[in-house]
Amino acid sequence: MAENVYRKKTKIFSGIVMVVSVALCLFQMYAGGISNISSMTLRTIHWTVISAVAIVSYPAVKGKETMRWYDYILLAASLFATIYVAVVWPTRTIQVSTNAPLFSTLDKVAFLVMTLVILEIARRTTGLALTVTAAIALIYLMFLGPYMPGIFRHRGYSLSRVAPFLLFSSEGVYGSALGTSASFIMLFVLFGDMLEAAGAGKFFIDIAYGIAGRFRGGPAKTAVVSSALMGCVSGSSIANVVTTGTFTIPLMVSSGYKKNSACAIEAVASTGGMIMPPMMGAAAFILAEYVGVSYGEVCWAAILPAVLYYLGLFLCADKEAAANGLVGQKKEDLPKPLAILKQKGYLLLPLVILIYCLVRSFSPQKTVFWTILILIAISYLRKESRITPRKACEAMKSAVKGMAPVAAACAAAGLIVGAINLTGVGVNFTSSITRLSGGSPFVALLMTAIAALILGMGLPPVAVYIVVSTVVAPALTQMGFSLFASHLFVFYFGIIGTITPPVALTAYAAAGLIEGASAFKVGVRAFLYGIVAFIVPFVFMYDEAFLLSGTPGHVILAVVTAILALDFISAMLIGYFTTRINWFGRIVCLLVGILLFLPNTYTSLVGIVLAGVMFFLGKKKRLTIFEAKEVGGN
Repeated sequence: MAENVYRKKTKIFSGIVMVVSVALCLFQMYAGGISNISSMTLRTIHWTVISAVAIVSYPAVKGKETMRWYDYILLAASLFATIYVAVVWPTRTIQVSTNAPLFSTLDKVAFLVMTLVILEIARRTTGLALTVTAAIALIYLMFLGPYMPGIFRHRGYSLSRVAPFLLFSSEGVYGSALGTSASFIMLFVLFGDMLEAAGAGKFFIDIAYGIAGRFRGGPAKTAVVSSALMGCVSGSSIANVVTTGTFTIPLMVSSGYKKNSACAIEAVASTGGMIMPPMMGAAAFILAEYVGVSYGEVCWAAILPAVLYYLGLFLCADKEAAANGLVGQKKEDLPKPLAILKQKGYLLLPLVILIYCLVRSFSPQKTVFWTILILIAISYLRKESRITPRKACEAMKSAVKGMAPVAAACAAAGLIVGAINLTGVGVNFTSSITRLSGGSPFVALLMTAIAALILGMGLPPVAVYIVVSTVVAPALTQMGFSLFASHLFVFYFGIIGTITPPVALTAYAAAGLIEGASAFKVGVRAFLYGIVAFIVPFVFMYDEAFLLSGTPGHVILAVVTAILALDFISAMLIGYFTTRINWFGRIVCLLVGILLFLPNTYTSLVGIVLAGVMFFLGKKKRLTIFEAKEVGGN
């Protein structure tokens, strides 16, 4: 009897989630492609629906999927707070802007309720780290300020001051982060889910397997290529791991890769989706908003770093395969890329249109609106790809559920950033960075990278980017770095925190896909395979040719030297050049890689000469002093 009641409740709530998800997606498509709805209206409706869906879809305790009594209370509290803000915000916003603190007790109650709701939803969807960070920020804002040392000291703020600032101003919960979630990210996530509903995921994997499968280490290269393709539409490292890893990891293991190496390759490949245009991660949309550039400009600048990231991983997989004598699959056993393109190539058309429009700086909202409609239309060219009304509704439900962690991170980050701005600690921290670095730009970059990596081990990339860019980016610009490059630097390091031990979430997700893999060892190997992601941001801070900015000759030289550098760095990591190399050979390879990466014409020329000598000696099999009996890269 209890089981029947449980099933009935589950079915009812699943139906409700489906209905409100479809309604929200249709509303957001209308707002993005047809009507110009006010920003605040869009934000309040967006968060009202997503917060409710998050409470129903994400249980308070894992394994207890049905709604409990406290879930009903939380849902009622969420609806009260979000609807209250939606109703009263016009007058309250005016009061905040004119410094007229005419706020009622009900306003304060709504703020407290909203805060508790945000913290709990953040805990359910993103984990405890973000919740604790936001809670500490609020406690610091209201209670601890007068007792803090140095730059962290402030006079403290009462509830009467905090509530309107965080709830009704543009620097709090409903600030630009949640605004970007509502206006941009939601529609792009929906586009990705619609592509998946049309069968694009399997299409990308088949194409990648057909292209790369016959080469040595083919399954690993398939993981790299397919994850890069999936990253074009997903923008989620965990989603990429789950989608492609279930296929590529067992395939890599069966072809001779060790389990930990196979999982690490997939983790790094999947993380790259967060920096791969045109979708990238949610933080990329916020970056465009913060810096004041079009999203197309962000995509354009991110192309070369993303290509270098995947090329570095590709070379690591290739050298490990060569070192261990791994061979590719037989050609006759692989999918035929041309046949696949002929059969399903039409699925690429919406993606091509999307990329073209973004590069041409068309409105992202209208662009993705029309590409979704085009995708639905062309999906009917073949029966197996048709996005039927049922498939469309399921994709909308999946999109809204998938947006819950993003929207929760944006709302929680709004609390943190609001606390930073109200206390003025951000300005103090900026001057502190300059002082602690001793005026050295490189040291400042290193401090920024470490801070972003540490936060990225526990916080979602969106929250990392928002928090770190708020307090650090101004310091970097004061040291002469461009505003755009500074924000992109923070963006990259916030993302690669997911493959940085000891808390490498994407690596741990990959390790969970096959029995016998060690999560920690996978994290360590992922860190090594993804080393390019730690190098490239430093490089483009000093040479924006890597962001495709500058003369064609300068960009071409940067690309050529970077490719050569990646070959030598991958050789150093795996212990294989044209033959197995010892520690001395690894040091030489590292030296050549560094010289090639340095943004100086003379060092690049020296690196090119040394690279030429190494390749010549390798071809002539005269690397005797570098040779080793064992490979340390397994």
